[in-house]
Amino acid sequence: MVEFMGTSYLSSSMNGTARWAAPKAISIRVKPSRPATSWMNDRIWAFIQTCWSTEGHDAGRPSAEEALNFIQEELSLL
Repeated sequence: MVEFMGTSYLSSSMNGTARWAAPKAISIRVKPSRPATSWMNDRIWAFIQTCWSTEGHDAGRPSAEEALNFIQEELSLL
C-alpha cells in the first residue's frame, strides 16, 4: 500500500481506495479510523459508519437517495 495525503490506496488489483471500498471487498474487514479534519463532525462520521454496515446483505446501509439527501443537508448547513 502507498499513503498519499492521508488516504490509503490499494494495488491496482483492487481498482479503488481502501478508505472508500465496501467492507466486504476488503478481506481483513478493518475499517479506516476517523480522520482528524475540521469538517469531520460526529454526524458525518456516524453516516460514514452506517455506509460501512456489514450486517446482512446491505442491511442498514443508506440508499443512494438517502445518501444524496444527507449530502444536500450537510451542504445547506455551510
